[in-house]
Amino acid sequence: MRISRNPAILAAVVCLAALIVTPVALAGSVNMTLNGPNTTIVVSGTYAAAVPTIANFSAPNGDYTITFTLPQNPSSLASFQSFQGGFDVSGDLTFDLNNSVTTTMFSGVTLNFFDTLNGDLGGFAFCLDAACNTEWNLFGGALFNNNDTNPTFLTGPITIDQTLSGYFVGGAGPFPFGVAPSATPEPSSLLLLGTGLVGLFGWGRRKFLA
Repeated sequence: MRISRNPAILAAVVCLAALIVTPVALAGSVNMTLNGPNTTIVVSGTYAAAVPTIANFSAPNGDYTITFTLPQNPSSLASFQSFQGGFDVSGDLTFDLNNSVTTTMFSGVTLNFFDTLNGDLGGFAFCLDAACNTEWNLFGGALFNNNDTNPTFLTGPITIDQTLSGYFVGGAGPFPFGVAPSATPEPSSLLLLGTGLVGLFGWGRRKFLA
């Protein structure tokens, strides 16, 4: 994924840059940590205030933790498949909502990992249903050694670009990451944000589902 070569992402970045000077609700946040020797990928965050409520899964302003455990060399898995710019692998996911009050298990989730070669952003993405109506897109960080055919996960905290990353829940979204300011967003700002991210995530969904 190269910003300089994709018009949709360019449009999204321009729109998002314009939001810096306008108070907007960049609702939700995310942190990700990789821990070896078996790699535990932990994504934790806070849902946006506008996220739809789905029983045992999502709640506005609710806290969530998503956990995968994969081999540090994921090419050892039968599900491993490399592609130009990254690789796919399947894993089981544990989803905790509101400090483990509710735990949901997802089996055989396909994760798409992206390298940081040739200006690519790095990061990963995954869907939690067959129609990909609920998905996380986390861009802007190196997760492995950039060897797409024989990757090795890095360890320690991973920095994710809060502006370029976001998620859909139940077909609603995209919801961007970031800390929401106290000011109420202007309708024009929300429209600009939505227009930019629809371009970005629309491209991402086509890439991931192709």
